[in-house]
Amino acid sequence: MPRSRNQALGFALALASALALAPMLRAQDSQPRGTQTRESFEELLARVRAQREANQAKLGGDVRDRVARLEPSERLARPGELERALADVVALGGEAVPLLVPYLEPGPNAAEAVVQRARRVADALMRMDTSAALEDLLAALTTWTSEGRINALRVLETTKEPERVRPVVLGAFRGSHGALQSAALRALFTLGAGDDAGFVQEVLLGDDPELTRLSLRALAESRQPGLLDAVERLAGDAKRVAPLVRELADYLEAISGSLREKDVVAFARLATLPELEVERRVLVLDALPRLVDKLFPELKKVLERAGEARDRKVKEGALVARVCLGDKSARKDLLGEYDERIKKNERWAPAWGERAEVLYRIRDFEASAKDFTTAIAVGKNDPTPRPDYYVGAAKCYAMLGRLKDAAEWLERAPITLDELKLLASNPVFAKLREHSKYGAVFGDK
Repeated sequence: MPRSRNQALGFALALASALALAPMLRAQDSQPRGTQTRESFEELLARVRAQREANQAKLGGDVRDRVARLEPSERLARPGELERALADVVALGGEAVPLLVPYLEPGPNAAEAVVQRARRVADALMRMDTSAALEDLLAALTTWTSEGRINALRVLETTKEPERVRPVVLGAFRGSHGALQSAALRALFTLGAGDDAGFVQEVLLGDDPELTRLSLRALAESRQPGLLDAVERLAGDAKRVAPLVRELADYLEAISGSLREKDVVAFARLATLPELEVERRVLVLDALPRLVDKLFPELKKVLERAGEARDRKVKEGALVARVCLGDKSARKDLLGEYDERIKKNERWAPAWGERAEVLYRIRDFEASAKDFTTAIAVGKNDPTPRPDYYVGAAKCYAMLGRLKDAAEWLERAPITLDELKLLASNPVFAKLREHSKYGAVFGDK
């Protein structure tokens, strides 16, 4: 806080305490002469102020001690220790907030430990009512280093006065660039700027791809369908949208219930553009079954056109999308080549494994699991085991809700414990991970 504001607040608190004790003064005044211990109002106020300063000094020591525990250390690297350290800071309560705010600023050329500490103080303040330090936080947006401002912006995202804070954060957004500008934009969306269609469209269709990326993510998080026309314009600019295909897909999926056919078609057309990288075109095709439940005539035309691509991955991706969306004729076209390969050599494990992968993509998990397990059996004597077959079988059974089978295939998989632990974060294994018995397969229970 500014010094004058701190002084005013301290005086107000002291005055309130003194007034609360005023009845004691009157009681003393009513005692018989010679027995009363008189104390002037000024003396009482001085005594209350001194007591408050002593309390503040003690609180300041507690703040310093608990903030120091947030610096990187071997102790904090242990599971749960960082969370406990943050909880200890939060437990200091609202009176500590003005004392904590200065720790958000690591200062220029700060050591990495100090930078990390400042970020963790921000984590703690985001869980606290920072109303008492609002002026300090707003002032920080114009006076602190970039790292300190980013921390202040994170804390301001949780303010109870968004209407008051938003204009100041908007000013910080307009006057910054890079990571600081991105942090300001995130704060603006959290503070409700996403309701301003003009502002969102300005950023969404602006020249900075990173800000456009942030806008799409924010729109996805808030599930706002009101800017679909602007998004359609973005999708029509292949050069600009190319690096943003994943974010665009996530946004459309988030509001899939509000999509119009023309929105889906505009997105699907990206898969037909040869100037887009193959992986991005395939990403578009893979996303389509999450946007709509079935084909409609215009979408089918676009997918047929994508299926004429020279690249095998794009052609196959178009067929997979059609099958997932109910085009039964596309299944035969998709699987024909794989069926022939197995007929020619049933003792070649990769033939079964490749078809299993395609069957998984079209959500035929029963057939996919059967092919994966067949691939494992056929290739049991191969010099190099294929862990992806075991994991593939486990994923199929997890999708089918057969958690015991999924756990058994993961246990048999020729992978390291570290690789197994990484699989725990795969959304496919979410229910397996949470299971009281079978979740132990990941080695973290």
